[in-house]
Amino acid sequence: MVVHPNVIHLVATSKVPLLPLLSYAFRSIASVRWWAAVPSIAAIRTGDLVVIDLVDGGRALQPAVAARLSTRGRMYLVTGTNPIAPEWLEISGHERVQVLRCPGCPTSERFIKLVAAIEAEMNGPAGDQIATYVLNREPRFAAVADIVRVICARPWETRRPVALAALAATGLPRLRRAVGELGFRRVEHFIVAVRLIAFEEVVSRHRVPSRRARRMVGLIDRANVSRQLQRARAGSPGAFRDLAVSGA
Repeated sequence: MVVHPNVIHLVATSKVPLLPLLSYAFRSIASVRWWAAVPSIAAIRTGDLVVIDLVDGGRALQPAVAARLSTRGRMYLVTGTNPIAPEWLEISGHERVQVLRCPGCPTSERFIKLVAAIEAEMNGPAGDQIATYVLNREPRFAAVADIVRVICARPWETRRPVALAALAATGLPRLRRAVGELGFRRVEHFIVAVRLIAFEEVVSRHRVPSRRARRMVGLIDRANVSRQLQRARAGSPGAFRDLAVSGA
């Protein structure tokens, strides 16, 4: 039996059609577990994906219990043409909950949005999504949001301040002034802080191995991360001096 690092939990009153469809679509990269009722949170690992079949309205399932599962990882509420129970609407606005409407049509086409969403999740978030994670976690970075997005979108091209200034279409003095107003002594320290926060967010929100997550955010290796963290702490605002990265 092959054990995959990725696990998709399907919560549905019936195994068909989603269980065979998901099992086949992700047979080489994930294991799919079927639950006839909402499982306990202990059954879900951090980073697992949860798919809840609400095509029939979902009235036999328990939305209050399901809401807690979204703290572990991404949750997809799959709806059809039938109205869903009002209780499900209450949790649909949670940050990690995504509603996918799959109208009636041949099975191979009906759930294409769901398969595409899961594929994107397992491949890891794109740079713009990573930047959104960083900006949500550190609202003070809003003043330099464009710079954060450049660092996250082009991590390996923004290793030096001059390159970051060019890609962000701003002058180096202006860049230095902007990050200085945030409390960073050097642009390099700000770049490192963004990368480290991005790393933590990618690892905590997605089942991405640490080594791959480092590549996604522009961190070279574990030893390099430790050195960069020490330097960034020395020249960063007080809130960042306690920044620690586990698993980096």
